[in-house]
Amino acid sequence: VIVSLGCDFLGTWLSPVEFAADWAKNRKVNAENRKMSRHIQVESALSLAGSNADARYKVRPSEQSASVAAIYNKIAALAGASQVSAGASPLNADASKIANELWAAKGKSVVISGSNDPNEQVLVNAINSMLGNYGATINLDVTSNLRSSNDAAVAELVGEMNAGQVGAVIFWNTNPVYSMPDAKAFSAALSKVSCKISLADREDETAQNCDYVCPDHHWLESWGDVEPYKGYFTLSQPTIRPLFNTRQGAESLMKWAGAAQADYYTYLRDFWAAAIYPMQSGMTSFDAFWTKSLQDGVFETAVAGTGAAAFVGNVSDAASKLMKPSAGTDVILY
Repeated sequence: VIVSLGCDFLGTWLSPVEFAADWAKNRKVNAENRKMSRHIQVESALSLAGSNADARYKVRPSEQSASVAAIYNKIAALAGASQVSAGASPLNADASKIANELWAAKGKSVVISGSNDPNEQVLVNAINSMLGNYGATINLDVTSNLRSSNDAAVAELVGEMNAGQVGAVIFWNTNPVYSMPDAKAFSAALSKVSCKISLADREDETAQNCDYVCPDHHWLESWGDVEPYKGYFTLSQPTIRPLFNTRQGAESLMKWAGAAQADYYTYLRDFWAAAIYPMQSGMTSFDAFWTKSLQDGVFETAVAGTGAAAFVGNVSDAASKLMKPSAGTDVILY
């Protein structure tokens, strides 16, 4: 049983292509596999995940938190745990249906939320804990490194730029003058920085406000590596030579930092030789390891287990800070 609370994991959330493939595996019924997973969606705007759910419940944006609390209370009642006070939920009897389905699939279920409210996420974690999902359907050892942005750090940067404390700023794979919630305020702060550099491969809104544009290669012209999940190291390699007068962004940073290597490919290879190659024991030659890693596209290493997870969140405190349903009209932008 999958219960998604305002989380479009098939369309926009974290890694939808990956999640859609995993979701589809347990939705195919045939002679060998006669059962399929059940998918319940609670959301405001119709999403791709919601349109594919077995059961979909519509709630207003301001009712989302109360809906999470309602499901928590029903699960807590089944688990013999303390309940929390929360605003009235439109789910009503449906909260009991959802809770009963989850309880019947203890250790074989998952509850996810797309909310940025940490208090709501505390209740979601508590639900998964009561259902025994940690260590079963949820693996905390293999942590996700996707979408690791930090709104508070960006707000701090804007404040420092306004105060004249930033001498130089480099933009790479980001266009904040377009995408920031208050782009006008960001542009005003940016104007107070004396050296502004963009690595964009086109003259986007941020590049237009910079002193220098040092265009990056297209990603199909670039070398690179990434660790999307802990212990999974993947490589990207160019499929074509650069078409225009560009330089890979990583190589520009390398040159400006005075790195010893002549190019980014050498830098990347040296890094894998020093940091990744020692993680394995199957090959005695780095050249053979490098070639196999390029062929496979990924190198997986064993991740040390942290043991059983214990939920230590303060549910009562989190519930007291949840958004209460609005008496007026809700607006959701998507």
